[in-house]
Amino acid sequence: MMQFLEPISLSKYTLPVVSGVCILLWLIFRGEGDWEPILGGLLVSSFMVYLIAELNNRNALLRNGSRMHSCMAILLTTVIIQLHTFSFAHLMMISIIITMHLLCRTTLIKSPILSFLTYLILAVISLFYSKILFLVPIYWICQIYMRSMSRKCFVASILALLMPYWLMLGYFVFKESYQALADGVSDLFVFSVPDYGSLTLLKLVQFVYILLVLAVGIVDYYRNRYKDKSKIRIIYVSVIIQAFFFFFLLILQPQDFYIILPLLIVYTSIISGHFFALTYTKYSHIASLVFLVISLLVFYLSLNPELL
Repeated sequence: MMQFLEPISLSKYTLPVVSGVCILLWLIFRGEGDWEPILGGLLVSSFMVYLIAELNNRNALLRNGSRMHSCMAILLTTVIIQLHTFSFAHLMMISIIITMHLLCRTTLIKSPILSFLTYLILAVISLFYSKILFLVPIYWICQIYMRSMSRKCFVASILALLMPYWLMLGYFVFKESYQALADGVSDLFVFSVPDYGSLTLLKLVQFVYILLVLAVGIVDYYRNRYKDKSKIRIIYVSVIIQAFFFFFLLILQPQDFYIILPLLIVYTSIISGHFFALTYTKYSHIASLVFLVISLLVFYLSLNPELL
C-alpha cells in the first residue's frame, strides 16, 4: 500500500492546503443567509485553529512537528455546516482552548496565578452558560493528575470562581435588581431535564461521527503512548478526561447540542491529530481513507438534512 500519511503529516504545506479547501467550502456552501455571521464564524474558527497550533508548538505534543491537530480542528468544524454561523459556542471554544494553554503550562508546576486565571475564565463563561461549572471538578482532577495542585492553587481557584459573582452581586445590588440576582443564582443550581425530543437524525449522525473519530484517536493513543515523554502523556490523558466530560454532558443535555459539540470537537481534534500524525501502519492508512469518505458523507448530509 502507498505510504502517504507520513509525507502528508510532515509537510509544511498540509495546513495551508487543508485550510484553503475548508475556507472555500465554508464560503461556497454558506446558504442564503447573510455574510456577516458566516465570516464571523470563519474568523473565530481560524483563531481557534491558530490557538491549537500554538498549543502544539509550546508543548511539543507531536514528536514530528506535524500540524495535524490544527488540520483536524478545521476539518471537523467545516464538515458540520451548522457550526459555520457565528454563535456563543465559538467564543466558548476560544475560552476553553485558552484554559487548556494555562493548564498545560502548570504541568508539574504549582502556580496559583495560572490556576487563578484558568478558573476565572471558566467563571466568566458560566455567567452566560452556567453548566460549564460542572467542568470545574474535572479541572481539579486534571490538576491533581498533572501534579500542579496545591492548597494555594485550590484557594486561588475558589477565589477566581467567586470573583465574577461578587462583581455581579455588587452590580445587581447597586441597580436594586434583586429578582435578576435571584434568577441568576438559581440558574447555577438548576440542571435541565434532558430533552431528547430536540435530537434529530442529523444531530445523531454528527455526534456518532465525532465520537468515532475520538474513539479511534483514544484507542491508538493508549496503544502508542509509551513513545511519548511523561509530560506529554500527562497532557494527553488530561485532554481525554476532559473529552469524556463533554461527551457525557452532551448526552445529558442534548438540547444544548450545538453549544457542547464544538467543545468536544476541540478535544477530538487533539486526540485524533496524534493518530494521523504519528501512526503509519496499514490500518491507519485505511482508516484515513475511510475517515475522508465518511467526512464527505457527513458534510453532504449536513448540507442536505432533509435527506435524513
